[in-house]
Amino acid sequence: MTESTRDGFLKVMRRYADCENALEGPFREIVEDALASGWTENEVAATLIGLTVEMLTEPDARSSDLVH
Repeated sequence: MTESTRDGFLKVMRRYADCENALEGPFREIVEDALASGWTENEVAATLIGLTVEMLTEPDARSSDLVH
């Protein structure tokens, strides 16, 4: 792996970690609320995945650059 490739990889991983840190709190709250409302873990997981795919694949999605 070249130094440039390694630096690029590390930059992507840092951005991933930053994004994960930013989303973890709200995500945890949504999941906990759904489970407390009686939804199963499988129902919550499937719904969150479905909503994410739908949101990120809409033609006018704000973050459409993440899909390509």
